[in-house]
Amino acid sequence: MGTTSAEKSYYKLLNPTDIKVGDIIQFAITAQDANERKRVGGGDFWVATLSSEKNPKASTAGKIVDYDNGTYSVYFVAAWNGFAKVQISLVHHADATSFLDTLWETPRVEWTASYNIGNKKVDTSCFTLTSGISTWNNMCEYPNPKALGKTSFMCEKRNGFPCSSLTRASISTNPKKIIVNIKRLLKGHDDLFGISNGSWKVNKRLVSGPKQIEIKGHGHLVPPIDLPYCGPNLERPISDGYWHDGSWTSFKCKKPSLDIQYVGECMRNKEIHLLGDSTLRQWGKVLASLMSGHDIDDQIVKHHVKAYNFTLTFHFHQVRIGKIYPTDLNQYEVDVIKSLRNPECNYVIVFDAGFHYVQWSREAYKDRLLHLRAASMELLARCPAVPIIFKGLHPRDHPYDVYINVAISDYIIHEMLQLARNIFNQPGIQIYLLDTWDLALSYPAPNKVHMPYTEKDEEVAMFLSYACHMKRTKSSIGT
Repeated sequence: MGTTSAEKSYYKLLNPTDIKVGDIIQFAITAQDANERKRVGGGDFWVATLSSEKNPKASTAGKIVDYDNGTYSVYFVAAWNGFAKVQISLVHHADATSFLDTLWETPRVEWTASYNIGNKKVDTSCFTLTSGISTWNNMCEYPNPKALGKTSFMCEKRNGFPCSSLTRASISTNPKKIIVNIKRLLKGHDDLFGISNGSWKVNKRLVSGPKQIEIKGHGHLVPPIDLPYCGPNLERPISDGYWHDGSWTSFKCKKPSLDIQYVGECMRNKEIHLLGDSTLRQWGKVLASLMSGHDIDDQIVKHHVKAYNFTLTFHFHQVRIGKIYPTDLNQYEVDVIKSLRNPECNYVIVFDAGFHYVQWSREAYKDRLLHLRAASMELLARCPAVPIIFKGLHPRDHPYDVYINVAISDYIIHEMLQLARNIFNQPGIQIYLLDTWDLALSYPAPNKVHMPYTEKDEEVAMFLSYACHMKRTKSSIGT
């Protein structure tokens, strides 16, 4: 039997034709290979959206259920009235996801390091390696077990240059270098992605099925008034929410508006630390611009608002894609968290670990998350009222070519998110995983690493729902 074919697979609507606002809409996908033989197993990676381009402009993401027998269900909430366009896409078939699972076990990122002594200079290669999985010798090792666990940042040693002579390491974002590396890793597996025969089997829309449906009734769906405020371990509804005329309506938790007085009073006398990448720095721009009353530069690092005695600091996470300096190797997120010793505990902590880690191995990424969790729990033991938020990952753009799509696959990004859910969404773990996958997937514009600020506003609003209304249970304090 062949792999799942987007051209031959099909979907059908299971609801009666009379769909009304508030109904749950169910589609059934039947996966078939190129010879129209029904698949007998699961594992395909699908995404689905329902959208309206006008009257109203609205969109939502579908929840996929895999029955592991070649059939899948897609669930939407009928959130608005009118006609809605259906789009169900096969991102990767099961054989490709199986290969990507194996690929994820392999570190795929490499830095070029410079070592200097006087007038002498030499370049070498650096990697992340994990003990128990990899073995090495003749290497310069730069461990930080409190941040990375068994994983270390390591560089190939050069004669005559001590490890202490490292001046910096950098990674090329040149697509040609990434393509060379992924071609090597894909050797013998090109056909899984349609590379060898030019058919390119990634992110293909299903063409056999209803292209649109009509939702009857009036207006649009309003969420229940008894929704909880956002926070840890909330039950995931059948739909996270929907976009309507530029605003996100959440079905998961209450989302306040971004009002300067509300935000200012909530954040009065607070130190907010954003520990992550440039997508988190976008949050800093939203908050600082709102509270200052004027636009703040995108490259914000630190900002103080005197009126509310509010300080926001952005710390770029380390061992990232880009330039690394020796001092960086001692300033991971956990080091920042452990340094927070103000007895007033007037902190708000937000961190992420996303697109810079797509080419790390699964084990190294897991170590990173576990140690972020451990440092957070240590902080909560002495400061139980500190809000701590992990910003989740979302689908991204794939702007280069077919090999780049494999190197930074949305499937691996989704698996990274699932790993984060498993680590942070646990009883007794008072860390809020702010899940942005469906919010970004259904945003009415192409997905990008840096989503538009209208989308970021909604992420920040959900962050504030928790940070401004969090409640601690006795069992969670000191856990």
